[in-house]
This record gives sequence, C-alpha cells and structure tokens, in this order.
Amino acid sequence: MKTTSFIKGIAIAAAAVFFGSCQQLYIETQPEIETKMSTDVRESYTFSGTNPQPATFSIGSTTPWEITGYESAEWLTVKPASSALSSLSADVTLTVVPNETYEARTATLTLKGEGIDKVWTIQINQGMKSKFFVQPISGEFEGAGSSLPFTIETNLAWEVRSADAWLTFDKTSGTGTGAIETITATAAENEGTERTTTVTVTAGAETETFTVLQKGGKTLEFVPVELEMISYAGGEVLLDVNASMDWTVTSSAEWLTVEKVGAQVKATAPASNAFAARTAVVTIAGDGLTAEVELTQDTPFELTDGCEILEDGSVKVNGGVKAKIYFKEKLRYHKAYIEFGECNWGSNGEMWYHQSINECNIYNQHRSKNRMRTDGDTSAGSTYLNTTYEQTADDLAAMKNCEYAIYPDAEDPTQLHFVWSINGEVFVDHQALNAIHYAPADMFGKVYFGNYNTTDADTYFVVKSCVLTPIAE
Repeated sequence: MKTTSFIKGIAIAAAAVFFGSCQQLYIETQPEIETKMSTDVRESYTFSGTNPQPATFSIGSTTPWEITGYESAEWLTVKPASSALSSLSADVTLTVVPNETYEARTATLTLKGEGIDKVWTIQINQGMKSKFFVQPISGEFEGAGSSLPFTIETNLAWEVRSADAWLTFDKTSGTGTGAIETITATAAENEGTERTTTVTVTAGAETETFTVLQKGGKTLEFVPVELEMISYAGGEVLLDVNASMDWTVTSSAEWLTVEKVGAQVKATAPASNAFAARTAVVTIAGDGLTAEVELTQDTPFELTDGCEILEDGSVKVNGGVKAKIYFKEKLRYHKAYIEFGECNWGSNGEMWYHQSINECNIYNQHRSKNRMRTDGDTSAGSTYLNTTYEQTADDLAAMKNCEYAIYPDAEDPTQLHFVWSINGEVFVDHQALNAIHYAPADMFGKVYFGNYNTTDADTYFVVKSCVLTPIAE
C-alpha cells in the first residue's frame, strides 16, 4: 500500500514537470504578427467639375491607418478617413461636389499606417464648372455660295461638325479658354432647290445643335405677304413672284381666275353668293419647282343657330328655332333671288323676308304660313298696311323660288316699288310712300329671310342659292 502511494506521487510529480516544460516551450516559440499595409490607391484622381462621380480604393492593413489633407477642402469627402481597431481593412470612397466656379481646384491627401515607413500621397483634381454657349448662324446662305459666322463660348475642348459635306468650317475643333470663339461656316454653290443641314457643336459631355438653310440656285416662290380675305363683292389680288426661271400659274377653283402679269400673279374673284367663305389654291410651276398660296373670299351672309350648311353648299333652315340668314351689307335698294330645295312647311311652317329701320320699325315684312302679307309701320312713314294674300299648303309646297325687289319708282321718286315674284310670276307689286326713302343709311337694320317666330320643330326649308344684287340709288 505504501509502495502504491509512492508510485502515484512520482507519477504526479513527473507529469507536473512535463506540463511545465511544454508550456514554457509554447510561449517562447509563438511568432509575432507582422506589421504590414497594402492599397490599390492611385497617385491622382481627376473629377468632373459639372457631374463628378465617386471614386473608390481599398486598403488592407494589420495596423491602424489614417488619411489626412482633406480637412480644408470642403468640396471633398473621404469616408472612412481612418481605421478602427476592430477593422483595419476598408474600401475608401472619395466624393466631390460639383464645382460652381470657373476655376479648377486641387487637394493633396496623405495615407499613412502606424509603424509603416511608406507614405502614400494622393493628388485630387477637379475641373472647373462647364461653360458652354453657342450663338447659332443668323440668316440664310445664298444659293451661289456664301459664308456666315457663329460663335462658341466655352472652357472645354470643343468640336464642330456638319451633317452634310456642302457646309464646311474654317475651324472644326479647339480648346476653350472661356472666351468667345468665332467660327466661319461656308456653303458651297447650290445648283438645286433650297436645302438645309444640321450643325452640331460638342464640348465635353455637352452638345448643341442648330439648323441652317441655303437658298436654291433655282428659285420659284411667292413673296411673303399678309393676305386679306377677298370681299364677297369681288375684287383683285396681286401676288409678287420671285423666280429664276419662266413659270406658269393655275387656280384650283373655277371662280378664281388667274393670269401672269410680268413678275406678278393677278387673281380675280367675282361677287360671291356662297353661304360660306370659299378658298382656292393658286399654284406657280416652272423647271420642276412649284409654289402655292391660298386665297379666301368672304361670304355675304351670316347664318344664325339652326342654319345648317349641307354638302352641296345649300343651307337647311330648321324650324323650332328662330333660324335666319342675314345679308351682311345693309342695303337700301336691292334684288334678292332665292331658290328653294326640299321643304317641309307642315301645318305651322313659315319664311319671312324682313327689313327694318333703326332696329325697331318694320317694313316690307312678309310671311309664308298658308298666307302671304306685307306690313308697314305708319310711324316710319309707310303706307303699306296689312295687305293679305291667301295661299294654300299646296301653293307653299310648289314654291321653288322667290324674288324680292325694292327700288324707287322711275316716274315718282317719292314712291317705292316692292315687287315679289314666285316661280317667275309677279305675286305682289306695291307702290307707295315708305320711310326707306328718308331714313339715314346708319339706321337700316340688316335684311334677313328665315323664321321670325318659332315654328314646329320638324319644319324646315332648304335654300339652294340666294343671288343678291344691290340696286344703285
């Protein structure tokens, strides 16, 4: 028993000696961590002044590091600018704000690691604010060839080019200083018609484009002029032509006649009785070129609501509303020939031919509603009083045209003649005193024919034409 206890003691002592020896060997042979640092940072970075983009580089280190030199450059941010003990490796981002000045700016950064002999120096460059203004070509190039200037104002490298070879430049590129640079563009001789091309100016990432025009060596054109509407009474229009060759002229409408008179076109329109304004295109042509101008003639009529212009140019005057066709001109003496198309008078249809003085005194008022009558206002000096003419519905349906004529009596100028014909036959022939002889012209109201009162909604009459002829006083 004693022997066993002794052996156990020896064993424990031996184990203790062995363990202490091993522990001492482990501590003494543990290698130290090497201090080192690496980075892919470049010696310099250049940023745009107008649209700078961030730059990034990496640092791998076993020791703390720090970047300095950016503190006074408010326009530059370095993130992170130093290492933390828990993370000695990092991706560093350089961020630059746009340069709002016309001068470049720089900053010098220093990267240093603790215990590292090498020091990295980093140059940061930012360009100035982009300055780029283009004053395009003003005017047109002559067909025989000519030169015109335009200007570039930039602090960037610039380039200019044309989309077509016929336009060239005395300078096609340069380095901008911020001052105005004048470029001369030259167009070659143009033996054809008018042509255009595009000029493109590029400076840095910016581009300006403008279009230029060269006149043709062959010219055929109307001289630009502000054209007025031709009166419904008819008239002439003279159009100047600029041409380098012989030419002919045509009109697209029969109502407008055209002829060549020297270097002009004379367009002549007769009086119009159309219910709407009408247009015609005048065309000149020569040596493969053409030019056009549109002329419009006014209508002598004004149509109220309820009047509908049909495809054939006639007018449908609808019942149910006080639809009327007015003469634009205030006439004292005149003749009006009205031709009717399809009509539906019904049991309550009507058609009045109406003229007034001072917009209140009515004379020569006529109504179709199973009867015809002419009235006059005695306060206006008229002796026409309630003369009534009976008509049947069949008479109305058979009415294809009417003619109204108002003129002074040839034998007695104090007397007024009013003649009303239906289908070519005189239906009414009055002779009497009338205020129309004595009223000033500015007191006349406009003549109209149509509905004086509201008629049944389904009634209507179609006016195919109305030929209005003024009678001289």
